[in-house]
Amino acid sequence: MTDVPSDPISRVCSVEESSVLGISVHYLSTVFLKEVEEEFGHSDCNYYEVNERMLASKKAKGAEVICPRDGAQGCSYVDAVHALESGNTDAASVMLSWSWQYSVRTVVRALVRWCTMEKRDPKKVFVWQCALCNNQFRVEASKASGEWESFETFKALFEKRMDHTSHVLSLMAPWGEPINITRIWCVFEKYVALAKGHKFDVIMPEEEDAKFQEALETTGMQPIWDLFFKVDIQKAQATAETDRRNILHLVDPDLPEDNLELYSNSCARINASVVYRLQQWFVKQALESIQQREEAGDPIPMKAYVNVAWLLSQQRNDEKTWGLVQPMYEKGVQAGRATNQENTKEFADLLCKLASFKQKNKILTEAAELMTEAEMRFEKADARNTEEYADFLKCRALHLRFLGHYDEMTKQLHKAQEVLEKAGLQETRTYAGVLRYLGQCYRHTAPGKVMEYYENSKYYFEETKSTFSQGYASLLSDMALHIYRRHREGGTELFEQARRMFVALGLTQSAEYASILDKFGKHYRYHHMLPEAYEKMKEASDLQVELRMGKTRNHAHVLADLANVEAALKKPEWEVTIALCLDLVDRLLEEEEKDTAEHDTLRRLKEKAESMLANKGDHGKGMRRSRNGPGNQGDNDQTSGKSTPRGKGKGRTWSWGTSRTGSGLDGDEEGGKGKGRTWSWGTSRTGSGLDGDEEGGQGKGIGRQDTATSSASNHTDDGEDQAIRSGFSKQAIRSDSGLEHIDEDAGDGWEVVKRKSSKVERTGESNGEGKGKGKGGKDRWTPATPRGGEGKGGKDRWTPATPRGGEGKG
Repeated sequence: MTDVPSDPISRVCSVEESSVLGISVHYLSTVFLKEVEEEFGHSDCNYYEVNERMLASKKAKGAEVICPRDGAQGCSYVDAVHALESGNTDAASVMLSWSWQYSVRTVVRALVRWCTMEKRDPKKVFVWQCALCNNQFRVEASKASGEWESFETFKALFEKRMDHTSHVLSLMAPWGEPINITRIWCVFEKYVALAKGHKFDVIMPEEEDAKFQEALETTGMQPIWDLFFKVDIQKAQATAETDRRNILHLVDPDLPEDNLELYSNSCARINASVVYRLQQWFVKQALESIQQREEAGDPIPMKAYVNVAWLLSQQRNDEKTWGLVQPMYEKGVQAGRATNQENTKEFADLLCKLASFKQKNKILTEAAELMTEAEMRFEKADARNTEEYADFLKCRALHLRFLGHYDEMTKQLHKAQEVLEKAGLQETRTYAGVLRYLGQCYRHTAPGKVMEYYENSKYYFEETKSTFSQGYASLLSDMALHIYRRHREGGTELFEQARRMFVALGLTQSAEYASILDKFGKHYRYHHMLPEAYEKMKEASDLQVELRMGKTRNHAHVLADLANVEAALKKPEWEVTIALCLDLVDRLLEEEEKDTAEHDTLRRLKEKAESMLANKGDHGKGMRRSRNGPGNQGDNDQTSGKSTPRGKGKGRTWSWGTSRTGSGLDGDEEGGKGKGRTWSWGTSRTGSGLDGDEEGGQGKGIGRQDTATSSASNHTDDGEDQAIRSGFSKQAIRSDSGLEHIDEDAGDGWEVVKRKSSKVERTGESNGEGKGKGKGGKDRWTPATPRGGEGKGGKDRWTPATPRGGEGKG
């Protein structure tokens, strides 16, 4: 160690200069490192050990030096260097965010490597490091007397030094489990740096970077990615418990003193901000690693391309990064073919990932070709009993859903489930995901099974410690949505948990989060909480515009939902919103091929939106929905909404967003011949002549009213009567087997059960008789609409089928 003089040395710099003084990286890597090795015989000691013997002891470098900050004997290490060895200190240019648990060797090597990577001169990079720059003599004296340095003092000094340097270096080590993300001061420092717009870099020593590079070519980034999601300022540790309490109250003053881990939006935002920035750094490092090796002409393993592409795909908020995913996967395919790896499980899995990405970007033909090849490669690799193959089957199932082949989708998912169960791979994230998608499949064919699949999926997500994932957050949203559709209580908390999870994952700037907000809004609407519904839907719409989703079908549905709520709240802007929706739908219809599920969805949305505009938003207070029975004829109350009779004779009555069953379903206006029909906008499809029963000979008329949700119900395979409900924005897509499906991203709407056309039971009242011959028994999905002789029905935008009975009598 450096000899110290026998007489105290006077301070040689001002208080202000001392408070922001930093020590050069060059000095740390030469003199300081040598001093530590001489004292301990190595440099793997941590800073608690160094402090005890070198920073706050009688033989410390600053023991005999007058502190320039208080004029007393004993100063910080940096002040001693400044006084004794000029040229090695100056105003700090960077601030180190780290933990005292790190070894001297780790810290110094990380700083040296950063200087090398950034092409910075170590002699001109001056670091503010708390262990060396705070006066440890005073800190230890305060601890010995039972008085810790006040939080306010530490906070003021910390902010001053951070503002002075405007550049924070965050030390990440060890690679697999970085210590500093568990320390509250480190998490708080990262957040403040980001919030103030200071420069923020992650640093690590060379040996840890080597482990990073190794993982890039082998195991991938999933473990460290998952670890980042555990960043939680409320659970982070501190040497002084008072510091922890003070930081948390500084972040959220409303946190109760006796429950500092109570959920806090403010703390969640800090966690998300820090996690996202750390993830960005890892993506940048991985991408630079690949680019440098490409420029040098070094061979790059196929697995490295796959892992980097996966990392890039996680940055969905970054459009530029997202655009690099497909090229990276394609380079991986090229590398695999060049090294004759086509008939391996890894290559087949790569083809599956590329196909999935192309599918999401609607490059369907190429996606299908890749899946066909992937199937062949799995077979040749004899790998059809692996988790990768099950994941492939799941991927193909989602592709089939996109094409509208829902029966085949279900079969593929069951096949994936069988593969995983036979291989004993239930406790995997893939198995949890397969169960979740099976739950979605059965929403429409066997609703009683849905929660069973969802609950099992939730169990395996939790068993595999995968709760900090988008899949788990989306599962919570699915569960909440199912509860909402089944008219049960408890959905609100699940929606809130899903929203919190997206915040924690740093995915609040994603399309998935916008979908969560829209679904949350519908949930509030169902529970008659219109202001809350408006807030969520407006946030969803604004986010979609911010994410450049303003020209998508999903945005059109959100606009329609928003206009519905705005009209119910008597907000004048509802007409502007619905007009924007119609304009967008028109443009999308021009781009979409006819006779496709997508085109049909858009057409139905347009019809409903036009009807809303035509009726001038005259919906009464019709956002409250009745669970039982028909409303009175044309009631104008909160339950049935305001009905609008149309035409002469037995015209239709439209009631916007009102009772689920009934609400003007009677709607009889006398005059003319024949019975007319009443529609409730966004309400029940049960009854109201939907069955169109005609018997041979004297055919029955089809105007009808229903008194319960399950009247005119379908008997599903599990014996459960299920009503068919229609809503504002979803579309039923008929498949060959009779299963009609809801596009889960399209918004609230059609909920359909499997129909057996020749065996459907009907109940309800018929309101007229038709003369003539009817072709009884055949059930169509479009309602029959008798115009009844001279009577003129209202405009029917639902293009009903022609009634098959004879002339009806009024």
